[in-house]
Amino acid sequence: MSDDDLLLCGWRVRSGLPLPDLLPWTGDDRPPDIWVRVGTPPERLDDLVERTPFAQIDASGRVLLTLPVVARYLITGGREVVVEPAPEAEAPEIQGFLLGTVFGYLVHQRGLLPLHAACLSIGGMTLALMGVSGAGKSSLAAQLVKRGHRLVSDDVCVLDTTRPDGPWVRPTFPRLKLWRDTLDALGIAANGLERNRQGREKYLCRTIAARAFSPEPARLGGLVLLAEGIPGRPPRLERLRGFTAQSTVAEHIYRRRQALALGRDSALFTAAAMVAAKVPVWALEPPRDLNALDALAEVVEELARR
Repeated sequence: MSDDDLLLCGWRVRSGLPLPDLLPWTGDDRPPDIWVRVGTPPERLDDLVERTPFAQIDASGRVLLTLPVVARYLITGGREVVVEPAPEAEAPEIQGFLLGTVFGYLVHQRGLLPLHAACLSIGGMTLALMGVSGAGKSSLAAQLVKRGHRLVSDDVCVLDTTRPDGPWVRPTFPRLKLWRDTLDALGIAANGLERNRQGREKYLCRTIAARAFSPEPARLGGLVLLAEGIPGRPPRLERLRGFTAQSTVAEHIYRRRQALALGRDSALFTAAAMVAAKVPVWALEPPRDLNALDALAEVVEELARR
């Protein structure tokens, strides 16, 4: 067995590509749960059930993701990823998609529930911050980390809904992706930070995340939807119930459309209903102002104390 295997969501990962965001594997001597190999995926799949400009899904559940100037990824059975990097691609971009979109497909193939959410442990309660891209999940997560709370995941929150005392969160890796204006608002220097993608002012923050990362599974205590706020208005918090809570969870399933093509519609409906029934769901209207991050963090902290 390799001494260089890695930890992701409790799985043992063996990778032919460097993945600096993942922690070293320190568990038992079982075979790897997931293999990441460098190879040559096919240019197309047969017997397709879904095709988009970037993704193909076949009837067996294999996914072929083609990202020009980055890489092609073939994802099979929740256990293997074959990666063909583009000649001009830089490592952060290849790794970024591998631990983002590709990771989401792996989670679906393994029968778990990924939410588009950041997750933190706050005063003993584990809260997931849901929202669409640009809603401010990572910015608020970084502010909460700065205030002394523990990071469980950023961007993709993996839930195990099979446990009778669940749902439980499987921690991902110690990294935050933050835009330059968020770094400035938090007083974090961008010098020396790696960009998430070429030409973008979004950076990978590993140091502050590593200091605050919690690698142990945790029972989910609540979900907070970061809704559309109004500039200048204080944060507003509302408890969601019943079908509204369930549909809110379902709407924020990571790569939901592609998961439906994988035949997961019934399983995802059941999982979203279970989460909404067992875990309180709130909608939080944040001010659209990075200067209000501290006040917003206080609202979330108060919620965790309830």
